Amino acid sequence: MATVLHKDLESTERHPDIIWTVADETARLAITGTTTAQIGGTAWQQDDDTLWKLKSISPNVWFSVGTVSDLTSYALIDGTRAFTGDIDLGSNAITNVGNVDGRDVSADGTALDNHVADTDNPHSTSIVNLGSGTLGQLNTAISDATINPYELDLDATLADGEAVGITDSVAINSSITAMQPLYINASFEFTAADATDDTTMPARCLSLESGTSGTIKALFNGKVRNDSWSWSTGCIYVDITTGDLTQTAPSATGNIIQVVGFAISATVAYFDFNSTIISFVSA
Repeated sequence: MATVLHKDLESTERHPDIIWTVADETARLAITGTTTAQIGGTAWQQDDDTLWKLKSISPNVWFSVGTVSDLTSYALIDGTRAFTGDIDLGSNAITNVGNVDGRDVSADGTALDNHVADTDNPHSTSIVNLGSGTLGQLNTAISDATINPYELDLDATLADGEAVGITDSVAINSSITAMQPLYINASFEFTAADATDDTTMPARCLSLESGTSGTIKALFNGKVRNDSWSWSTGCIYVDITTGDLTQTAPSATGNIIQVVGFAISATVAYFDFNSTIISFVSA
């Protein structure tokens, strides 16, 4: 007997997906007239919705292939059946992937690897990437976005009590209020300066915070706003009153004259605490 492959049968000889539809097991077992060409064909048993494949004939031998509902539980190779839950791949990889929701995941993965590898500039950002504005405009935008009032950004608009310039934390061990000129004592502690004589001079910085011990923020060079000031145009000196500033140079014998800054407006001054001082001697 010659063997005929299923693919070589004429279309009229090939069995459809379901050849027999029967009410129950009894009806399925009573099927007669099966042919060799029907081996592998499917019977649908309606009472329990099961599917049976014909394994051999004379006599008929059947084996179960599940239920009709099982057929909708499998993914179709053409991708037309949607999943209804999460996919568990059991730690297996997905390979040869095209787009996912319109994104080329392979290209995205390469870009991410490059991003992580470039620790100095992970976004590969250049001035061109920042937009069509000039560098000056960019600097202005950064200045306007400044959060820390003590950052070195002399173009920043200051609020009352804010400063921009060179600042640092300094050690104190006495009562200090904000906006006082400070000198360094023998214990390397910053204390309120006094221009009466050289024992409490020269001033090295301006306090930006109040405190009695520990450290406070101080300005060594830069711009400060204090709405309680009322400056006129001109220089600013350390006063003979401890911790004060003045626009009148000390003039008594033994007084120390130190210019520490100049007024920019009535409430804003620029400070530069250099070490140049003059001891006043009367004529």
